[in-house]
Amino acid sequence: MHRQTVEPKIKKSLTNLIEEYLSVDVENKTRKQEYINARMIYYKLLTECRYSYTAIARSLNKNHATIMHGLNLFEDLFDLDKELREDYYLIRQLFFEERSNSPHKFSTRQELLVSINDLENQNKSLNLLVERLKDSLKSYQKYDYLYDIIEQRNLNEEKLKRFKRNLNSVLNGV
Repeated sequence: MHRQTVEPKIKKSLTNLIEEYLSVDVENKTRKQEYINARMIYYKLLTECRYSYTAIARSLNKNHATIMHGLNLFEDLFDLDKELREDYYLIRQLFFEERSNSPHKFSTRQELLVSINDLENQNKSLNLLVERLKDSLKSYQKYDYLYDIIEQRNLNEEKLKRFKRNLNSVLNGV
């Protein structure tokens, strides 16, 4: 269940952290990138604390659609923007250490069980992918001895290119 009002002390704690470490005020309405990034971090951390979009929006006198847009933008930029990622992890760590809780504190038992199940499934999928990659690597390693033989022959550049081209043709036909 999502909480409908951001507690004033949580808002103050998070805005103070962001202001201290990023030197920006999340309530400033400017469109400068550093302010946008700070607001996105604010939105993301409060959603991790199980606050609704409406509650987050009310805390900054914004519309819930603004929060949704900011979170979507955060997801799009997170993998690409190293500075945003580093700032997020720093503020997140400090925020949850200061609050001495985790984002899962507000989750129900059922939500935690679903989360555990999802993580177990992701783990299985990753293990299967690792096994497929190992098998794929083995199929290529069976030709390693051919490359060793080629290197031992000390062929000049032209003969080496011709040999590799011929070898590639043979292997493609196999």
